[in-house]
Amino acid sequence: MEWNHDAVTGLRLGEISPLPEDDKAVRRLMRDCARKADGNRWNIHVVVHEAMTTDDRGRMPLARWLPPGLRHRVVEHRAAPHQLRVVNWALRDCGVEVPRGGAVVLPGSPVPDGYDAGEFSVRVVFLDGTRPAGLVDAVTRFAALPRPLPAGAEAALTALREDWRLLNLAEQLARERRLVSLYAEALEAMTTSRDLYREAAESAQEALAAYREATGTPGVRALPSGTPAPSPMRRLTRTFERLGFGPGARRPSRAEEERRVPPAADAQSTSSGP
Repeated sequence: MEWNHDAVTGLRLGEISPLPEDDKAVRRLMRDCARKADGNRWNIHVVVHEAMTTDDRGRMPLARWLPPGLRHRVVEHRAAPHQLRVVNWALRDCGVEVPRGGAVVLPGSPVPDGYDAGEFSVRVVFLDGTRPAGLVDAVTRFAALPRPLPAGAEAALTALREDWRLLNLAEQLARERRLVSLYAEALEAMTTSRDLYREAAESAQEALAAYREATGTPGVRALPSGTPAPSPMRRLTRTFERLGFGPGARRPSRAEEERRVPPAADAQSTSSGP
C-alpha cells in the first residue's frame, strides 16, 4: 500500500471518499474507522454529510483548507443526503453523531484524553467553496490531543526510516555517484598517507645507515627468532657507551690515567724539575 492511503480502510488521504450505498458496508466501514483506528493513529477520519446535492464547488476536498501538516492525514468520508440515518446508525456504538449538513471527527480507539463528541462536531459545513472554519478548527484541535503510540510503533518507525524512498532514478544515480567520488577521495588520501609514511621510514633508514658509516658502527646483526628488537634510541645509547660518551660509560681511575701518560712526558717533567 502506498503512503497516501489509509492503512485501515485503504482510502486515499486528502481526497473525498463517498460512503458505499450498501447499509451493511457503511456500518462496517464506520466501525473500522472508529474502532480500528488504532492500527493507524496518525490519520484522522472525518464524516461530512451533504444536506443537498452539491455542484463542482462542493465536490472539492475540505482538506485543502487545513494546515500543510494535516492535509495528508485526513480521510474525508462523504455521506449523501439520503444516508444521514444510515451513517448515524452505524456510528451509534461510537457515541458520536453527524449533524444534518454538518460533520464530525471520529474519536478512534482508544478515545484520546480530552475528546468530547460535542466539541468535535460541527453543526454546519457549507459546501460552496468557502473555507469551513469550524471543521478546520475541530480537526486542528483533534490533531493536538495527546495519544499514546500503539504496540509495534518502534518497529514501524524503523521500517519507515530504513525503507523510505523519495528519490527518483536520476536523483538516486546522482547520489550514488557522489558517494563513489567521496570514497575515491578517501582512498586517495589513505594512499598518499601510506606513501608519505613509507618515504619517512626510508629516509630514517638512510640517515641511520649514514650515521653508522660516519661513526664506524657496524651494522645490526640479525636477532634470534622471538627476541624483541631494541629501539633506535637504545641502539644509539649503546653506541655512545662503546665510544665512551654515553652516561653509562665507565670513567678511568687516577692510576689508569697516570699509566696512560707516555714516557716522554715523564722524562720532560723530570728534567724540568729542581
